[in-house]
Amino acid sequence: YTDLFIVGCGLANPPFVSPGKVFQFGEDTILLNGFSVWGFSGGGVFDRCGHLVSISCQIAMATIGKDTYAITNISVSIPVNVISSWLLTTNYKFIISPELGSLDDVTRPKKFH
Repeated sequence: YTDLFIVGCGLANPPFVSPGKVFQFGEDTILLNGFSVWGFSGGGVFDRCGHLVSISCQIAMATIGKDTYAITNISVSIPVNVISSWLLTTNYKFIISPELGSLDDVTRPKKFH
């Protein structure tokens, strides 16, 4: 299990960090057992060194009978290499601050394993 940290503004609160661990990799998603709620979408998921690994996109949901419930201890995120590859197919332009590294660091991030 890889330690990661989910950052978000859940339920319109100020940003907070939730520790989690990766428990499943998909081709274009990572499942984490870290806490997240509505409002975390679009927030970063970082490794212990502070590198952006993925972007939160949803919390897990379960349907029991006719009711659907949020599972707030399972977070789904999109790996940064998937997002970067997609952005390169659009007309999106990167604006890079020197303290963030080079354009090459952003447009060709290392794949997270």
